[in-house]
Amino acid sequence: MRRLMIFCFTILFAVLSALSCLNFAFSSLDQVEEDKLMLTIEKPAEQSNSDFLTDIDHALSGAHADLMFRHVDNSGEKSHYQYYKTNHTADFLDLSAHTVLESGECLSTTEPVGYTVLPLHVASLMQDISFFPWADAGQFDLTAGTYYVKMGQQSIVADTLRQLGYTVTIQPTNYISGQFSVLLFGFVPAFMLIASIAFYILSNGKQNVLKKMEGYTTRNILADEVRSAGFPLAVSFLAVEGVSLIAAAVLYRSAWGQYILFSLPNFAVLFVATLVGLALAGLLVSRQKSAEHIKGRVPKRGIYVTTILAKIVFVTFLVFFLSIAVRNAAISYHSMQTADYLAEKVAGYVTIPVNTSNTSTQGLADHYKDFYAATVDLYHGVLIDASNYEYDLIGGKTLAQEFGQTSVTVNRNYLEFNPIYGLDGSPISSAQLSNAAFNVLLPESREQEEEYWREYVRNAYSMETNFIFYDGEASKIYTYNADTGTGNYGAINEPVILVVEEEQMEGIFVLSYCSQGSYFLKVDGTDPYQELLPVLRETGIAGVTLSTPSISDTFSDAIKHQRQMLILYGTQSAVLLAGLFCLILFSAKLYCENYKKKIASCLIEGYSTWSCLRKHFIVTVLYYGVVILMLQALTAMMQVSLDYILLLGSLVGELVITLIVGRTYAHRNLYQIVKGAD
Repeated sequence: MRRLMIFCFTILFAVLSALSCLNFAFSSLDQVEEDKLMLTIEKPAEQSNSDFLTDIDHALSGAHADLMFRHVDNSGEKSHYQYYKTNHTADFLDLSAHTVLESGECLSTTEPVGYTVLPLHVASLMQDISFFPWADAGQFDLTAGTYYVKMGQQSIVADTLRQLGYTVTIQPTNYISGQFSVLLFGFVPAFMLIASIAFYILSNGKQNVLKKMEGYTTRNILADEVRSAGFPLAVSFLAVEGVSLIAAAVLYRSAWGQYILFSLPNFAVLFVATLVGLALAGLLVSRQKSAEHIKGRVPKRGIYVTTILAKIVFVTFLVFFLSIAVRNAAISYHSMQTADYLAEKVAGYVTIPVNTSNTSTQGLADHYKDFYAATVDLYHGVLIDASNYEYDLIGGKTLAQEFGQTSVTVNRNYLEFNPIYGLDGSPISSAQLSNAAFNVLLPESREQEEEYWREYVRNAYSMETNFIFYDGEASKIYTYNADTGTGNYGAINEPVILVVEEEQMEGIFVLSYCSQGSYFLKVDGTDPYQELLPVLRETGIAGVTLSTPSISDTFSDAIKHQRQMLILYGTQSAVLLAGLFCLILFSAKLYCENYKKKIASCLIEGYSTWSCLRKHFIVTVLYYGVVILMLQALTAMMQVSLDYILLLGSLVGELVITLIVGRTYAHRNLYQIVKGAD
């Protein structure tokens, strides 16, 4: 039991240390943006960037307030967050560095060209961060820029700028940190530690009662246990902390001291969990007064019940995390399959992502409609909006599965790019589409839905409907999007296809299509972005379009993110599996120990081990019933889809392990009882 307690202590501290290493990577952005609100400021087209920035700087000087513009450069291996701020207050940034910059100076984690660099000692594993003088922001498109103001000063800043005649909008969104929840990922290891301390104290019942007879108080007994376990726990603590500090020294060379300070709150979590365990231990020791303990009859039934309760918690969390991990693994595998399968077909096609980290999309809807009109024919723009089939990793469902929204939106170019076959076996062509009515392609299997979609088109587009039926089995409807499709190379099964024309399309929808990677263009040449840049500028969306990644690149980015999430949830699942395995072994041995005489008599009478352990198996099945109730409650609260096949696999695995362990342990007890041992 003591080894189990030390093991659980090590697991908890290892999980907390890993969370510290991961979360510290995001802490620098938190320091800069967490206490800020976003403003959108519209610059008049006739005003130069230099005059615009100078006006704002002078106005805020009188208001004793600061403003900051952010530009995110994604051209390198990692993002470079570039901040341009005014210098009117000393507490605008929560950084232990000099943040008032002169012309030609910058504060940075990297080495920007052309500046005198002052080193910035913050985490830069995930991104680089630089601060520049306010006037240097003039190199960017400031037509509708996004700016940051310190929380509490937004009204003062907004009113000051409005007095200059600028249109200012305060964004209602709050900052969302990228850090992982210590509560979510640390709860189960903390529970393991507290439960293991309880097991340890219960198993020492005889020794504790004897100590009380010698005059020991509960406090004295706990002090003895702390001294006894202190050395191995200290060794474990130092080992984990040593590994953590070495890893931090490698990952965060210039911010190692900050990492140590950042990780201190997680020490507090470990300390609190240990204190709770000690408080529970004190309660258990104070109740150990029975003479039964002196005879060596430790109340193992209580330990057995506690073990069952612990297994309920473990299995519940295991199914939760493992469901997400398995889904993630499946999605990653299917995404890689799809990327390889479609690589040749999508070669040369690029997406038009919307980058809102540098500027606002406010007022850009009409510009996106102009962009669509300028590119749909010139660059054979293909539209396939399959957002109803986007897969939610946590929820485990698509809108199509959850709400029956089984339609996709395409344009005419999609029908050329991805042939859809009519009932006569020939591809549906533009010649078959109506120019006066709204075209809807229905799979033959959904012919009965014709009236529903006629009414839908009438309400949404105020048009009559031209229905064309297609062969759902012969037609493969590929989405060419890493966020949709979980198998069959990204193909979706017999959706209703809405063929939208340019005049039926609103600019806000085009913006949404671009942001989701649903609209992509065929661009020849080695640098698609430079090829498209004149059109981007002409239509007014160059400020929010900083790159044009290929479809293959979008798949690679999605797979990279999926792998990171797989590592996260997979590691948590592995911790739970290890703990559950230990509990299964322990509960099986404990049951055999509690009822060794009955089990021995049962075996002597010729019954099988399965029959002799029947009560334990019944208890196991019953507690899995409780787990099902808890999982259903979890599903209702968090809107998460869980894989109950995993629960069945856990049950079968537990029964098999219990049978193996029980057979070995029961036969060993039988040999001892036959020899006359108690």
